[in-house]
Amino acid sequence: MARFELTHTLFHILAGAIAVSSLEATSSADTLSEQWEATSIVLPRGRPVNQTLGPETSVYCKLTDPTQRVVFEGHGRCNLVLDRVTNNHAGIWVMDVGLQGNMLTTTYRITALVRGTGDKPTVSTYVAKEQPEVTLKCSVPVEYEVKSCLFQDPTGRVIMSTEGASEDRYISSGSGTTVSGGVTMHECGLRITDPAVSDLGIWRCAVETEQDVYYGFLTVLCPWSMQDPDIAAAVVSEPTLSSTRTELVHMAGESMTLSCSIQSPIRYCYFRAPNGRTYSVSPASNTDEFEYVGAGLDSGECGIRFNRLLSQEEGHWPAGRWSCHVGLPDETEAEQRVNMQVQINRPIEVSQYLNSASDLVMEADVFQQQAVEYCRYVRIDGFGFTSATLPESRYSSTEQRARGHCGLHISGPTILDLHPWTIAAKIVGREEEVLDITNHSMNVPSEPETTASRNNVWIWCTATISGAILIAAAIMFIPSKNRARANSWKNSLRASLTKKPLPADSAPNSTPPAMSA
Repeated sequence: MARFELTHTLFHILAGAIAVSSLEATSSADTLSEQWEATSIVLPRGRPVNQTLGPETSVYCKLTDPTQRVVFEGHGRCNLVLDRVTNNHAGIWVMDVGLQGNMLTTTYRITALVRGTGDKPTVSTYVAKEQPEVTLKCSVPVEYEVKSCLFQDPTGRVIMSTEGASEDRYISSGSGTTVSGGVTMHECGLRITDPAVSDLGIWRCAVETEQDVYYGFLTVLCPWSMQDPDIAAAVVSEPTLSSTRTELVHMAGESMTLSCSIQSPIRYCYFRAPNGRTYSVSPASNTDEFEYVGAGLDSGECGIRFNRLLSQEEGHWPAGRWSCHVGLPDETEAEQRVNMQVQINRPIEVSQYLNSASDLVMEADVFQQQAVEYCRYVRIDGFGFTSATLPESRYSSTEQRARGHCGLHISGPTILDLHPWTIAAKIVGREEEVLDITNHSMNVPSEPETTASRNNVWIWCTATISGAILIAAAIMFIPSKNRARANSWKNSLRASLTKKPLPADSAPNSTPPAMSA
């Protein structure tokens, strides 16, 4: 009996402990739920994001964005990874979390705010010149702690500013904290000893913080290095738009990227196609057709990437001159543009013709002579083969697959052979085939004319012309009297052939009298 009471007592104690533990877990979950319900996150528009969300005790997490797309699902806390933040990411995010000790998940709702580039702090820049040295400094407010700092010279070369480092003529002044006008700033700097010609012009600094990357521009003009008029004329001292590439050659069906940059923040940017259509782009641009490419308009970079090129025949992608247009922060400054020549080629060019021996020749060349794994040929009736399985002895291969050339020679082609063919090739390293249909080759060259037939035609033409000349001469030598008689005869003949009207009756019709017997 005592043993039963002891067991009963232990059972109640354990049940109470479990109930208390469950109550504490529920209370803890409720507290976390309330905490996360009130939580909002700020996402920088046009920037990448990599954040960890959810309670520390999470053993499972599922994160769904405002468009109902699952961004993350797995063990542990949620990882929010975005390549580029757009306005579509603003709204309510739903996070389902499995907490340690619970069997059911807990749902949290997070409000995401998308912050534009206009909210970014201004990067203060400073240039000090004291022959033979130049010092560059970039700084941000103290609440933005500097993680790293990069300088880009006028030629595009990147120089990392690392505390205590020096190389060639560059000395890093590292990062630190300064006070200017009562405002505390984080700054990084670079000192240049005896600047070269490539150091003259507009520099760009990129200051990386925990929140984002911020950009500033600095103009370096050293009077002692610009005494040569040729050097002074070559230095770019004002923001000037330039394109990464002035000529581009692309294959239809692949992506294409156009980009331009300027040594200044950009207020707006758009691209214009040869057919007059314009594409306005910004870091928030992300459609099925194109997206923005670059570090942000505040970095002076503007680019557009088209996900898939269409064929030239449709007119939407005419090859020709494209242009990039940008507007600067100063509204009084004129819009700048730069041109780019774009050539869009078919992935494969095919042809079909009859040679001088009336044999059928088919050829295909892959874009940029890329090597192909195989070529295959399909006749109009659906019969297909490769060079390894030629159907007849009159079929022979002229392929050069190492340089992307497909070829087929058919001796004595039939009417079926002369119809259009489909030629396909698989480029090395690509999953998809490229193919096209040849032209029609039903027209067979006509038989050459023989010497006898040419002579007969010449004799007939000569006889006809000679007869016409003789008739004309005979008419001219007829005497005048005979010509008058001939004219009279001609008029009589014409009058006899003319139809005359019937004469009208002068009396009414009457029955003739009967004859007497």
